[in-house]
Amino acid sequence: MTINGKTVFLIGAAILAGLVIVQLKDVHIAIGERAMGGYDGSSNPEAASRAEREAKEAAARAEAAASALEPQN
Repeated sequence: MTINGKTVFLIGAAILAGLVIVQLKDVHIAIGERAMGGYDGSSNPEAASRAEREAKEAAARAEAAASALEPQN
């Protein structure tokens, strides 16, 4: 019995689809754990407030950079 190109392609596509599904499942679980607070520092109020402050500072820098790129009238 010989395996033609179409059969090899279908087997390869099935294997690739299986690998993609497994990877997406892992990503979904990781995102869920982070959303539920399952990462280092989640129970530390000081780390949370520091992260919030850093996020606000980064947002302010991004806004300043965006406004600097806007054409001046």
